[in-house]
Amino acid sequence: MLPSILLRRSALGTPTNGIGTAIYFDVRTVTSSDIANKVISKWTDATHATRTSEFSITGINSTAPVTHLTISGPGVFTLPSYGDGVITGTPTFGAAFDTNGKLIEVALGGGGGATANNGLTATAGNVQLGGTLIQNTNINGATFGFNVSNNSNIEETMSLSNAGGPAAYIASGASAHTCTIENLGSGMALSMLANGQAAFMTANYFIGNNIATVAGFGRSSQTAVGNGIGGALDIVLENSASNNITAGRFAVRFTNITAGAEASELQFQCTQVNTMQTVLTLSDIGRVTFPKGLLDFADDVAAAGGGILVNQLYRTGSIVKIRVS
Repeated sequence: MLPSILLRRSALGTPTNGIGTAIYFDVRTVTSSDIANKVISKWTDATHATRTSEFSITGINSTAPVTHLTISGPGVFTLPSYGDGVITGTPTFGAAFDTNGKLIEVALGGGGGATANNGLTATAGNVQLGGTLIQNTNINGATFGFNVSNNSNIEETMSLSNAGGPAAYIASGASAHTCTIENLGSGMALSMLANGQAAFMTANYFIGNNIATVAGFGRSSQTAVGNGIGGALDIVLENSASNNITAGRFAVRFTNITAGAEASELQFQCTQVNTMQTVLTLSDIGRVTFPKGLLDFADDVAAAGGGILVNQLYRTGSIVKIRVS
């Protein structure tokens, strides 16, 4: 192949990176002639032993020069006007390359273009989170965290379900918390629903035949604390109207919040006529109180007639008794 047209650029001094030559297209406008397009060839590396070139095509857009296309020495195509969302339209096909580097059209979302699987779904070239896992999948956060948030009060932020086994397994080798669930609003931070056992927790302590903390529940306050601050574990059951009602509560509260002299009280509460009632308290020094009081009967016969069952407590005056027959 012999050149039909040869354009040569020389230099008076030592050439530097960026030296090049160009073809200018001068076109008449309404008022005068001006440069409409340029075809430019230049060295990006002018050292002869490592010389590398770049080819580009420029134009004018609303009087501003614009580079429309560049082809680097290694063969990288760049379309600078794309990638910022300015040039939009309705996609009908996707672009792809065959094994020879030929640019071809492919169906959006498949046919050699973008594909999605393992928890991802492609629709008309749009890959979104959601789909079927095809293998065990790990996400390694390295030094980063993984956060899922939802500003809506309509749907759950995250739902985990498994018809054949555990829905979630969370493990950590660190001494910090393995999992933290926080709700900055007024709703529940965690809700569990199961046809069988909703939760099972095991504390695997390696040393000692002692009592290990299997689960801890905490209560904090956004305002100054005072005597009476406490927390509770509620048992919620469904009634005949399919409403979830708190049927029982195990509560703990501070009767003295002074640091170094803290004292607490345990409370057992039950629902009576849709009202929560404290039926038994245990103080920090082991004193038992029946806030609703014990029914007063002369003996077991009278107690039985009053509805006291065997092994239930009642009193005769100030004497506490247990029905044995």
